[in-house]
Amino acid sequence: MAFYTTVLHAMSEPPTVQCYDAAYAPQTGHYHMLLADVSDTHGQPEWSLPPTQRQCEHVMECIAKFHAFWWEHPRLGQDIGALPTTEQIEKGIADTESKARAFIGFLGDRLSEDRLRIYDHVLAAMPRLSCHLRWARLCEHRAITITHGDSHWWNFLYPHDAARDKVYLIDWQAWRIAVGTDDVAYMLAFWHQERRRRLEQTLLRLYHQVLLREGVTNYAWHECWLDYRYSVIRNLFVPVWLWAHKVPATTWWPLVEPTMLAFEDLGCDEMLEA
Repeated sequence: MAFYTTVLHAMSEPPTVQCYDAAYAPQTGHYHMLLADVSDTHGQPEWSLPPTQRQCEHVMECIAKFHAFWWEHPRLGQDIGALPTTEQIEKGIADTESKARAFIGFLGDRLSEDRLRIYDHVLAAMPRLSCHLRWARLCEHRAITITHGDSHWWNFLYPHDAARDKVYLIDWQAWRIAVGTDDVAYMLAFWHQERRRRLEQTLLRLYHQVLLREGVTNYAWHECWLDYRYSVIRNLFVPVWLWAHKVPATTWWPLVEPTMLAFEDLGCDEMLEA
């Protein structure tokens, strides 16, 4: 609800369906949102087919424009969004490790020794990655933005006529202040390996180009690529969080191996030693 009552109001052209009205009553927990009906102009690919390459390109432009608008915005952590405290970061690390160990125990021999090694290596490095890298970025207000937080391909609405209408991004309940490539990795790094290898660099470079075109400065391609690889490491825990929230295995199990393959393909293991 806060997204519709604060974030959207600050943007002249938000990348989401027009919101006519939104209100929340904290005393009762009741709320309402009145959104435009775009069923005549927009649709989605059949579940679980990925979008076409052209649709993916439109999505990259959509998410990059949104990220660019909020890039290092002075209102972040002030009256829009909240920056985590050191205590919250440390609690999040401990909670993630606890859930990951339980997840590993639950899966048992469904995970190979090689996959277990990756989880062990990442968990050992997580305090440094979270506190010294991610936390430092947030504290310095450097190359951060508002992210969607659940940017899978079916949280987008695709126009039937791309020359007339734009892509819309929906379901903003997980939005937060973070690193923009978290959203991009959430889209790309869960693909089947062949498709990811074929389109990953093309789409990520488009994302970066749109950021620069929209006014982002001091963010070179090599920084974007490095951020993306760190976001791929973070993706290893998406199946863990889904399992911990009792989401059916039909949703999270197909994500385990693709993100492991992305981790290997992108040489993320070497980043844990940096």
